[in-house]
Amino acid sequence: MSESKRISNLYQSIYNGNPWLEVTLAHTLRDVTAEQAYRKVNPNLNTIWEIVNHLIQWRRNILKRMQGEVIITPDHNYFVPVLDPSEAAWEQSLQNLAKSQEAWNTFLKILMMLI
Repeated sequence: MSESKRISNLYQSIYNGNPWLEVTLAHTLRDVTAEQAYRKVNPNLNTIWEIVNHLIQWRRNILKRMQGEVIITPDHNYFVPVLDPSEAAWEQSLQNLAKSQEAWNTFLKILMMLI
């Protein structure tokens, strides 16, 4: 197996596969409700939802950087309060996370064809 294929498999596995640590991002978030994701258990910590949104944006940024774009990270580092705590908004965040995974999968497939 080529190194690029191995990396692609690992990246997919950690999102929604069978990684060595037996925990995937998609599975972990699957049963989290909007209320749980929005709950601030400690004023000094980020919520699950804020962390998910942070992760989405960083996945997008790193992909853009891999494609040659220059990205300037804002001072808040993509940790911003969630303004709409509805189930629909949470579902949209989860869909955005899935889309970020799809974008990386596509990028890695193209990269493998070029190598």
